Amino acid sequence: MFHTLLKLLINQVLPHHCLLCNKISPLDKDICQPCWLTLPWLLSSCHQCGRSLDIEHISPLFCGECLKHPPHYDTTIAPLRYQDEVIPLITKLKFYQKLPVARLLGELITERIIAKIPIDERPTLLIPVPLHPKRLRRRGYNQAILLANHISKLTHIPVNQTLCQRVRHTPPQSKTKAHGRQANITGAFRVNATCHDTHIALIDDVMTTGATVDGLSQLLKQHGVARVSIWCAARV
Repeated sequence: MFHTLLKLLINQVLPHHCLLCNKISPLDKDICQPCWLTLPWLLSSCHQCGRSLDIEHISPLFCGECLKHPPHYDTTIAPLRYQDEVIPLITKLKFYQKLPVARLLGELITERIIAKIPIDERPTLLIPVPLHPKRLRRRGYNQAILLANHISKLTHIPVNQTLCQRVRHTPPQSKTKAHGRQANITGAFRVNATCHDTHIALIDDVMTTGATVDGLSQLLKQHGVARVSIWCAARV
């Protein structure tokens, strides 16, 4: 009761502002109701890779590509499509140091997790997809770590930032053609120790072809992980 009253008081003194239109938001989030309604929600997707499906479903469904050529990761959670208002949101986070975006996206990811995954089926460790030190120095932060920390705070699942390391500096996947993304990521990561958690979640902002998380998932499974989930804000 006390925490609820304290939160209401803080919201009155320091109200949330919408990260899209900059208006004061009555919601307990940095987004207003009209902008919330315009977000491109991903409501129906492949259970494994998270690609959008054209049919509504309750039980897990798999796309044709995953049935023919299943990736090394097992499931994907992504609340949003990477289009419309989501693109400027993620651009602000990655390139313009709008760090409050990480809190909002972390909340949206967590809400989808709570709705979709029972507590006893959730992973026991969160691993943010690492940046190469060169890119990390240039950007100043890893947006995947920011997302993972917010998700951890809400789910109480610990974060490990050091288990996986990016050891090869590669061109950004967004600037690599789809057919070359798998080759671009080969040998890019290293796992520094045997992972004692059998189910982990990789955290990232956007999933495009899935080549990055697929390569990292394969490597993790070679180091003792049995199950890998992908939790990201948006799916192309």
